[in-house]
Amino acid sequence: MDHPHFILRPALRRVIIPEALKAAALAALLSVGMLLNVKLVERNISSGWLIAAVLFSLALVTLDFILIYLRHESRAYHFYQDHFIVDGKKLPFGKVAFTRNHLDKLCNTITMHIGNERIPSLDNEATVLFHVQKHIETAGDCD
Repeated sequence: MDHPHFILRPALRRVIIPEALKAAALAALLSVGMLLNVKLVERNISSGWLIAAVLFSLALVTLDFILIYLRHESRAYHFYQDHFIVDGKKLPFGKVAFTRNHLDKLCNTITMHIGNERIPSLDNEATVLFHVQKHIETAGDCD
């Protein structure tokens, strides 16, 4: 099952886009540094060095995007600071770590913040969403 959209949107806005901008800025600075170094050494820049600098910059940005994606996939997803959204309804609670391998932690957090009923051990995202939606429906809109 694909990741629920309410996990990816905050992650995209708060993690991937800022990291990608930092990577692009770093790659641009490295390219400028390479060009200045070449200019100081040779006193003229050939088109080959210019193409090499641009390709190096693109390679750095691409590599950083790949590393950001892999790091993001392997670490815990973070919901909004005080809530997450399912079907347009807000459910408030503290920052929650969520990975495919640690759904039981999410289950414990939901139990701790929503009520005393212990949710059974969860083995997939569909079950998580089912139980979260069930609790939201019984709790009403939390806006």
